[in-house]
Amino acid sequence: MKKIVFWLAFATFSFADLVNEGLNAAYAGEHKKAINLLLKACESKDATGCYNLGFIYYQGVGVKRDYQKAFSLYKKACKNGDANGCNALGSMYYQGVGVERDYQKAFNLYKKACESKSAKGCYNLGFMHYKGVGVKQDRSKAREIYGKACDLGMKIGCDNYKTLSE
Repeated sequence: MKKIVFWLAFATFSFADLVNEGLNAAYAGEHKKAINLLLKACESKDATGCYNLGFIYYQGVGVKRDYQKAFSLYKKACKNGDANGCNALGSMYYQGVGVERDYQKAFNLYKKACESKSAKGCYNLGFMHYKGVGVKQDRSKAREIYGKACDLGMKIGCDNYKTLSE
């Protein structure tokens, strides 16, 4: 039993290492290395690896921009519990980038991201309530959600909360 626990701890640690090495490679401009490391992490069901690889394809960093790959990777990241993946996927639906625009799907994904403590997810959810996009306009609800974004460290969430509280 101790061997299994040790192996699981090591496996989790090594997936995190793959993501960290992949991000370091990306920052150093070693794009091929970054993609290979993040792909290994993602294939091992590391949601953060999937999100970061999706970001590379979304931005076209060292590769040809590919919204379909980004979408697929963000979806996998979100499914495996990465709040940033849910937020990014929501943004693709909100903007209609790589997918048909769907405010309801964007709303649901932002909500999931916010519930998973993503400041960006909360901010985006608050914005939808504020503008009444995909949901009935509700500035009181927007203020509440901007407050969550603020509590999670997003300054613009604080600013919007303050403005709506005046």
